[in-house]
Amino acid sequence: IRLLVVHLIVAENKTLKNLGLNSNCIEEPGLLVLAEYLKINSQLMTLEVCSNEFSKVSLIAWGKALKNHPSLLSLRMCGCSISSNGLSFIESLAQNTHLKFLELSSNDLDSQFILALARVLQKNKILEKVTLSYNAIPKEAVLRFVKAWAASSLKTLDIPFSELDSNAIKEIAKIIEGVDRVLGMPMFTMDMSLDLMDREALTLLNAACDRQQLTA
Repeated sequence: IRLLVVHLIVAENKTLKNLGLNSNCIEEPGLLVLAEYLKINSQLMTLEVCSNEFSKVSLIAWGKALKNHPSLLSLRMCGCSISSNGLSFIESLAQNTHLKFLELSSNDLDSQFILALARVLQKNKILEKVTLSYNAIPKEAVLRFVKAWAASSLKTLDIPFSELDSNAIKEIAKIIEGVDRVLGMPMFTMDMSLDLMDREALTLLNAACDRQQLTA
C-alpha cells in the first residue's frame, strides 16, 4: 500500500472497529501514519498487520499508541520482522488494560524480546493469549517465558519447541502441572515434529496437558 492509500484509509474511517492490512508491503512512513491513527480511533477492536516490514522506529511509535489504547482487543503481527528492535513496543504493553490476544508468530524474536515479554506478563493481567510459534527462541528464554506464563493471566500456551531438548520439555511439563488457575480448553501448540522427542518426555508432556485441559 502506498503512503497516500494509507492516508486515505485512516482519514475517512476514524470509527472502524476492525482493520485488516496483512501482506500489503506497508513501509515505515505508512506504519507511522497508522500509529497516529491508533491514537484517534478509540473504537478499533481488531487489527491485523501481518507480513509488513516493521522497523525500530515504527515499533516505538506503535508502542506509544497502544500503551493506553481504550478498545483494541486483538492484534496480529505475525511475520513482521520483530526482534530486539521491538523491546520498547512490548514493554509498552505492560500498561495496556484491554488487549487480550497478541500474535507474534513467524518473527525473529530473540532472548531479549522474550525476557522483556516475561516481565510484561508479571504486570499485565489482561492478556489471555500470546502466540510465539515459529520463532527460533533459545531454550533458556523459552523456559523463562513458560515460568512467567504459569503465573500470568494467559489461558493458552503457544511456544516454539525447535530449540528444546528432552530435559527442557520435561521441565515445561512440571511447570504446566503446577498451574492452579482455570484454563478451560486452550490450545497448546508445538512447531516441531513430536517424533523428535523421546518417549518419556512426550508422555510427561501429554499427561500434564491432559490434567490441565490443554491439547497437545
